[in-house]
Amino acid sequence: MAREPHLAAMHKGHIEAAAEIMALGRDETVGARARATFKLHFKMKDLGVDDGRSYFVWMEDGRVAGVTGLHHYTWGPDENVWLAYFGVHPDFGRRGIGAVMLSEMQRLAQASYRRFFIETHGANERAHRFYRSQGFREAGDIADYNPDGAPMKVFVKDLE
Repeated sequence: MAREPHLAAMHKGHIEAAAEIMALGRDETVGARARATFKLHFKMKDLGVDDGRSYFVWMEDGRVAGVTGLHHYTWGPDENVWLAYFGVHPDFGRRGIGAVMLSEMQRLAQASYRRFFIETHGANERAHRFYRSQGFREAGDIADYNPDGAPMKVFVKDLE
């Protein structure tokens, strides 16, 4: 019997599919950074070290259809959390999966944090519209952040 689409904790076996989703959303450089970050996360986890990150995958039809997560910078304010990698495979796009994943991340974040931040590529207007539609507001830009010279645009939402 096929299982309903659902969000599940990411495990090592999901790394390649999750990195592919990130590459398809932007480029292979982003995919490679995601792959390295996921591998480091699971290595730290194997060593019993909490890296402040949790990753999830959206499973549908036996495939990883989306990836998301949360990360808390231990050097940052205790009340703040950031959206980790976030993307939906194009084969599953435009069906509301992103909104469901983001809503679930907000629900998880609300249990421990007061503010939820998201960073995006400054030229990604589609993502900006999506985050605004989900109640996030622009918090600011970091100029020349990306290798192509584009800023990083930061969004925030109060979780209270």
